[in-house]
Amino acid sequence: MPLTPPLRVGEGDGGRGLNRFNMKPQNIIVGQRIQAGKQEKAKAMRRDMTPAERALWQRLRNHQLQGLHFRRQQVIFGVIADFYCHEVALVVEVDGGYHDPGHDAERDAILAAQGITTLRFSNNEVLHNRQAVLARIAAQAVKP
Repeated sequence: MPLTPPLRVGEGDGGRGLNRFNMKPQNIIVGQRIQAGKQEKAKAMRRDMTPAERALWQRLRNHQLQGLHFRRQQVIFGVIADFYCHEVALVVEVDGGYHDPGHDAERDAILAAQGITTLRFSNNEVLHNRQAVLARIAAQAVKP
């Protein structure tokens, strides 16, 4: 079943949620329609994070990386993103062995259509090379 974003998020932009001046997503957190059960699933995922997600969250939370505010397990246009920074329109995904590349590509396309960049890391990268992962996130997270 293909993922589809909600019909209406932003005003005057065809529901895409983009600011016409800088093409950064607007009103993603507030005002979006969320499918029944998605919010509960995201909450459950926050409680039951994988060891790799938990390790990365310890370094992203509380504005520790370049003063950026990351949210975990954020619902965005019907997609539950592992970590999301609205300020720089960046999603960080931590992928275990259970991820389906076709499904991930579809999710990434939905987010990219909204002006959101997705970075993907394996559990192994996060657990064994966290500094390199954080450096890549910091390099991508250039404030406008």
